[in-house]
Amino acid sequence: KNISNVYAKTGLEEVRFTNQKISCFEWMNNEGILLTLEEIKEQLRLRDNRAHNEARIRFNMSIESLKKRWFKIYNNFCFYERLSSYGIRRSSVFTGSLDNKIYEDGQLISHNKEKSKPTESVDLSGDQKMLHVVYPKLKGIDFSAVKFGASGNSAKEFFASDIDGDWHYAQSQMIMLFKAFSKDKIESELKLLLNQNEINFDEKIEKTELLAEHWKGDGFKIEHPVMEGIDIIIITNEDMVPKDSLTLQKTDLAPEVKLPTGYENIGIEHVYDGSKFLKANQGQLSLNIPLLFKDNDDSPHYILIGVTTLTLAKRIIDDIIEKNYGKQYFEELDEKGDWQYIYANKFFTIGFLSKYNCVRINMLHNLVDISQESSN
Repeated sequence: KNISNVYAKTGLEEVRFTNQKISCFEWMNNEGILLTLEEIKEQLRLRDNRAHNEARIRFNMSIESLKKRWFKIYNNFCFYERLSSYGIRRSSVFTGSLDNKIYEDGQLISHNKEKSKPTESVDLSGDQKMLHVVYPKLKGIDFSAVKFGASGNSAKEFFASDIDGDWHYAQSQMIMLFKAFSKDKIESELKLLLNQNEINFDEKIEKTELLAEHWKGDGFKIEHPVMEGIDIIIITNEDMVPKDSLTLQKTDLAPEVKLPTGYENIGIEHVYDGSKFLKANQGQLSLNIPLLFKDNDDSPHYILIGVTTLTLAKRIIDDIIEKNYGKQYFEELDEKGDWQYIYANKFFTIGFLSKYNCVRINMLHNLVDISQESSN
């Protein structure tokens, strides 16, 4: 690809190069995995040293020749080559503006729509600046090109209406970036994103009944769910959530019910008939909606609250415990099976069920209002 102008940063100085050619390559190891930035730098260093050791003749290079640059993109990382006095091309990571994109130490950090020099600020909206706060160490995504306002009447319509298009921002219980990919691109694009963030593909956490396969990054998680046959990449930061993500929600899908006797002040204002809700919602829990269940006449009631992560579950659990006089009145129980972050007092047990991604509250007693019974 030929481009007109390149602005390169060399120390405090900016140098302009005109009529440049960019060559783009994919560089993989023997297992077909794209090399990381550090691996590419090491390979280029070894190549340069080999060429230098084999060189025998030193040239009197013209100033024009010494100023010439060749620009290369390896796995989306930018390098440039220049001639040494031995006539050998030496490679270095590129910092500057090239092809309307801004690179720093070889890594793409932003898309420069105004074709400004690298020292000039990129015009980001408030929402796009927020992404730098939420994902300070995420690499390989141009925040200035992220689209906001995703919508749809179904999960497929919401997540997969722009296949191989742009990255999109959305939030429910979690803040997320997502993009849909076609079958012929998902593998290479996923591996590229992992490599740009120096994440080994083999460190994948395998999918479960409820969770997609995913990888842990530096302050974020990269997930690969498949929704109705469409491959999606979702990037979340579990440590940052929307302000209202911990607020328990209302619903019109099932009637509101009263909490059992003795549990009216448990700290949940609205609770709904769980069986009727599941019937109306195709057997699925919904986020932040408390649902009341009772397996049979003799068994105690329990409440399920759908959540997306353990991080959010902990916050909801802590809030309910605090409304019941705090952790000094609860015993922390050992985690067992699918139960995590479990606390109990004399009246109920509360914890996170990882298998079903929900907070569960088990009421330990079937209490009876004696005053009501005596009046009858």
